[in-house]
Amino acid sequence: MGVQLSGLSSGLDWRSIVDQLVALERVPQQRLEDDKRVNETKISTLGGVRNRLEDLQQSLDNLASDNLFSGRSALVEDLGEDPDVLGAFSEDGTLTGSYKFEITQLATETERLGATGISGNLAATNDVSGLTVGTMSTAVTVTSGSFTINGAEVEVDTADSLQDVFDAINTATSGDVTASYDSGTDRITLTSGSSSEIVLGSPTDDSNFLTAVGLFSNGADSVSSYSTLGALNLTNSLSSANLSTPVSGNGTLTVNGVDISYTTDDTLKEVIQRINDSEADVSLSYDASADAFNMRNDLTGSFGLSVVDTSGNLGEALGLVTGASVTLGVNANFRLNDGTTLISNSNNITEKAHGIEGLTVTAKELGTQSVDVNSNTSNAEARINTFISEFNDLMDFLERNTEITVNDDGEIDTGLLADNREMSGVISELRRALQVTVGDDENEVKRLQDIGIDWVAGENRIEIDDELAFDDAFEQFSAQIGSVFTDENDGIITRLESIIDTYVEDDAILDTQIDTLNRKNDDIDDQVDQLERFILSREQQLVDSFLQLEQAQQQINTQQQALARLTG
Repeated sequence: MGVQLSGLSSGLDWRSIVDQLVALERVPQQRLEDDKRVNETKISTLGGVRNRLEDLQQSLDNLASDNLFSGRSALVEDLGEDPDVLGAFSEDGTLTGSYKFEITQLATETERLGATGISGNLAATNDVSGLTVGTMSTAVTVTSGSFTINGAEVEVDTADSLQDVFDAINTATSGDVTASYDSGTDRITLTSGSSSEIVLGSPTDDSNFLTAVGLFSNGADSVSSYSTLGALNLTNSLSSANLSTPVSGNGTLTVNGVDISYTTDDTLKEVIQRINDSEADVSLSYDASADAFNMRNDLTGSFGLSVVDTSGNLGEALGLVTGASVTLGVNANFRLNDGTTLISNSNNITEKAHGIEGLTVTAKELGTQSVDVNSNTSNAEARINTFISEFNDLMDFLERNTEITVNDDGEIDTGLLADNREMSGVISELRRALQVTVGDDENEVKRLQDIGIDWVAGENRIEIDDELAFDDAFEQFSAQIGSVFTDENDGIITRLESIIDTYVEDDAILDTQIDTLNRKNDDIDDQVDQLERFILSREQQLVDSFLQLEQAQQQINTQQQALARLTG
């Protein structure tokens, strides 16, 4: 609508008249908008009820968790004499009490010690002119550099032959010290021609040759390697690992009844790993100082440990058959509460050995200690406190929005949902749900009041009004407390969940009420739109009428002016 100046001809401010008339026409529209805002607030408030019901539902789900009310803790009590004998763990539901354990024998693993000296010599003859230092089968690989004999520096390179090193020793000592290798003893010997003491090594040496071949000063004019020099090379194939008994070919080694196959192309390291990863449940390792293999069961207890060459001769070559010795493991022996001696294969003593379901005791030393199994209901107590908080929050919200009160001026104040029969009634439903009695007459705990939880006087709220009763009930009757909440027929959780489902499930009460309010608002929007169209049309009619009035008045004014000129 363009700019219009009202009253130019008539002198009447008809624009303000039109505005006032239009404003009167909008009064029903404003009432509808007010109704819509009230509905929207109700929808938001019903959403708040839903949120709080769902929060209460979550707290109930947490209370329904398996074994929540049967949590246990195991505490090892120091009896004064044996402070570190036991470790202990108790599962949920373990019978509470104090249990005295006396450990008289710890369990050990069966061990198979292989024959020593299973490696071949450095060389088959005393001639070592073809034996390269860097590839010698010693336990420690020789490094290049220099070492010292009688204060003289001897250079060595890993590409040298062992005889080259012997010659360098003789040259550095001006012919006084000679070196030789004895294939019969697999040792190197240094001899002084002047019968003077041979002094070996210096802090400035940067080659480990002397250490690698086992030569150390002994205060004499003759020094020999302190042990045989040949050692296994774990990274070489079985056929070139320097075993004194060569592996005859591909085969199968059977350990504790489990077959482990191998080929001569496998390295010793690969075979060891294959054995350790097998279901034989053993650990195999090589002791370079003893030049022997050591195998032990992974499990403790008096179990056998068998090694058989099913085909091939690997077990024999590793010294695990002929010449091997077996030390049987032993079982753990213990007494419970001063009773007869009991036996466990493992130092982790479970209910299979002691009979206390859910309790595992770890024997660490010989001696006596007690294990106290107590209720550990801290999680349950925390979740009950959360339940109380969520329940009270819901009840406060419902009460605040459904109450009818008289203020100080004598006027009546009503909550937004005061006319909502279902929302007013749910408060009573929730109260009745907590008036539950569960269990037999012999039960010490049958209702919330038995654990110190009761209604706040004059309010729709609950509280722990007796902390001592609450703590004592959990200490002594946690399972009965659990029944009050979780009994599938009469428990608080069952009752409350039934009420909550009535309101929050799809197409339940809250959905129905919110949908109804949304439909009302849609109807209001339609009515407001219709009224708006009518008001705009009515406004245009009024404007058109007043414009016609202005035109008529203008014609009258023009005629009057013409008559005045004629008569003038």
